[in-house]
Amino acid sequence: MIKVEKYVAGFLIPSISRDKNAKVRTIRDVGGGDTNAASAEEAAPAGPLVDHSRWDFVLKQLVSETTINGISTTALAYGSLIDTSSETAVAMEDYLQVLATCDLNAVKTDDTEYAALLINAYNVFAVKLLVDHMRAKGPDSLTSINNLTTKGFFSGQKVWKMRAGVIGGRTFTLDAIEHEHLRREWAEPCFHACIVCASLSCPDLRAEAYMASDLRAQLDDQMSRYLSNPTKGLKVVPAAEGGGGGGGGSGGGSGGGGGGTGGLL
Repeated sequence: MIKVEKYVAGFLIPSISRDKNAKVRTIRDVGGGDTNAASAEEAAPAGPLVDHSRWDFVLKQLVSETTINGISTTALAYGSLIDTSSETAVAMEDYLQVLATCDLNAVKTDDTEYAALLINAYNVFAVKLLVDHMRAKGPDSLTSINNLTTKGFFSGQKVWKMRAGVIGGRTFTLDAIEHEHLRREWAEPCFHACIVCASLSCPDLRAEAYMASDLRAQLDDQMSRYLSNPTKGLKVVPAAEGGGGGGGGSGGGSGGGGGGTGGLL
């Protein structure tokens, strides 16, 4: 089933042209005995290179399953993060500091660690952009992450192109994380189900942080959940009903795809 899901997801995330001589990064299959490693040097490190525990705490505390406008999804309790003194808000700020000060060059030496870092960074940066706006303008000031896009013929900027956060001393946008790194450096369709731009049509925000030790299983589980959810992932419509076959997914990618649709998660 996972092979079918990845095949379908491959159409949702088309390959991006890359240097033919560039190495395509891989994800360790820990449960399968590290089948992706080509040598002993590519084996799992002794411990995680980045501590994702503070973000994991936030997600486990604030993510819950719900139904919004008939769509089965997970939702994040933003109210707790808007309160800067709350335990979860402090934990998120701690995690952002972990990302900002991590040794990015060291993390890049391990494909799986690097992927977990980028996925978690994308998700927390998207949340932080929304939380910062809500703290300044009020909790009901946003209906979509696209509302953060600024207007102006020359000065206008889409939210995906805005400075979103810092990793290892380098500033990243959401667009750069998704398109310049995750999609360009790996050939992994399951990433589509893991990066969440805080929109209702996006894949579900996972109620735990992505960890290198479990990443392969987490990726496959996210894709399975996304494509088995007929309200946002994939719905097969009989030809007699749908006038010609299956119905596609509901979007959810950011950057060049224009972002997710619907309300905030």
